[in-house]
Amino acid sequence: MDIPLLASSAVELLKPYLGVLLTAGAGAVGKDVWVGVKDLWKKVEPKIEAKPELKTAAQDVAAHPDDTEKVAKLTEALRQLLEGDAVLANELQPLIMRLKAGRDIFVGNTISGDRNSIGSK
Repeated sequence: MDIPLLASSAVELLKPYLGVLLTAGAGAVGKDVWVGVKDLWKKVEPKIEAKPELKTAAQDVAAHPDDTEKVAKLTEALRQLLEGDAVLANELQPLIMRLKAGRDIFVGNTISGDRNSIGSK
């Protein structure tokens, strides 16, 4: 398992949503976000809350998502966490792989039938 890649991937997936996730939690994100991102957050959020340096790094990225130094600091903090928590790393790996492969779907509309329609029937 490539822990640095796993940490980097987790940060990139969470980065657009960190501001809302840190202040209001996964329940507040709503239907606009991938189900998988919420699942990822639910796994890492208790660890982030328990480690002040990790929470500070996440807050910094939420406030400055384009700051490469802040993103690198959060990635490094998450890498250290995952190296010390094999159970969490093993839980995150398939979830992140699924998200990166694009197999997760947006919640809301459905597409069905031979003539493909969008919306509810």
